[in-house]
Amino acid sequence: MNLSRRPQPPSSGGVVVATETGHVYITPVGFWVRAKEFLEAGELLSTSAGRVTPVSAFLFCRASELALKSFLLARGSDIDGVRGIGHDLAEALGEAYARGIDTVVALTTVDNSVLRAMNAHYLGHRLAYFDLSVLEAPMKGPQFDSLPEIARKLVDGVRQGCLDAADGNWKPF
Repeated sequence: MNLSRRPQPPSSGGVVVATETGHVYITPVGFWVRAKEFLEAGELLSTSAGRVTPVSAFLFCRASELALKSFLLARGSDIDGVRGIGHDLAEALGEAYARGIDTVVALTTVDNSVLRAMNAHYLGHRLAYFDLSVLEAPMKGPQFDSLPEIARKLVDGVRQGCLDAADGNWKPF
C-alpha cells in the first residue's frame, strides 16, 4: 500500500493520508464478535432495567442479525450478498436455513415466529428511535421476553463454525 502525505495548513494540525485501492477480508469472526458485543450490551441493559426495553430489544435483534450474517459468511456467502440483506431478520433467517443453520442452532418454531414478528419493529427503526407505536404495544409477553434467549442461542450456536471457517476447517455448502 502506498501512503502519501499532503501537508495541511499549520492551523489545522491534521495530515491527509491518501491510499491506493486495497482489499479487506471480512471474516465471519469479525461479525460474530460484534454480535456477541450487542448481545452482552442487551443483557446488561435488560438486567439493569429488570425487563426487555425497546433499546435492549434493538440490541438483541442486532445481535441476532450479526450472528446470522456471521454464519452466512462462514458458510461461503460473499460480503456483498450479506450486505444486500440489510437489517432484514426474516431474509437473514431464510438464507441461514438455506445454508443449514438448523445443524448448529436449535431454533424452535416459536423462536422463528418471534424473530419474524420483531422484523417489522427492527426494520422500521421503531426500537432504535422513540416511536409511539412501540408504546401502544408494550414491550412484554413472549415476543419480547424470549429475545435474549434467542439471540444467545444464535450467538453461541454459530461461534465454533465461525472460528473453524477462519481456520479454513468449516466448508461452505
